[in-house]
Amino acid sequence: TAAWLVAAALLWRTSVPELDLPELTARGLFDERTLERNDRYAGGHAALWAGALVAQIGALAFLARRRPDVRAPLLLRGAAIGALVYVTAWTAALPFRLAGQWWRRRYDVSDLDYLRYVAQPWSTTLGELALAALAGAALVGVARLLPRATWLAVWAAVSAIAVAYVLVYPSLLAPRLRPLENE
Repeated sequence: TAAWLVAAALLWRTSVPELDLPELTARGLFDERTLERNDRYAGGHAALWAGALVAQIGALAFLARRRPDVRAPLLLRGAAIGALVYVTAWTAALPFRLAGQWWRRRYDVSDLDYLRYVAQPWSTTLGELALAALAGAALVGVARLLPRATWLAVWAAVSAIAVAYVLVYPSLLAPRLRPLENE
């Protein structure tokens, strides 16, 4: 530990020399046609993202207004509704995701076919579905345990689930099923 502190103290006094880096601009590196094509590509993706967001919000609003009647024990109802919310949002975004894949293929960014595009991340999709069901059950369970301070408890539960999702997702829900290959 002492060696690390000495090294840190010595490095603390170092400075970086002034560098004269050339001024790089997109216009200086690419022709106008390429820049316009990139702008169209980015604009198309932004429009598809916005469309997917509006479709998801609309589908979730419809689901909330319809209030699905799930007949099951309380925690299972919470899990079912959490899973239903995920499936609704995923289904609403699917046409826009497929259009985004068509857009990438049109601009030669991807050559992945549509079936593999939808089916390839199956483990991730199922993991997210399970996490949504778990989140629904957890929210109902916390609200059941703490009925007086429900809003605070639900906020804490949602925050804990979000943190767990961020921490657990890379290692458990999206594993590498095969190592990267040199091609």
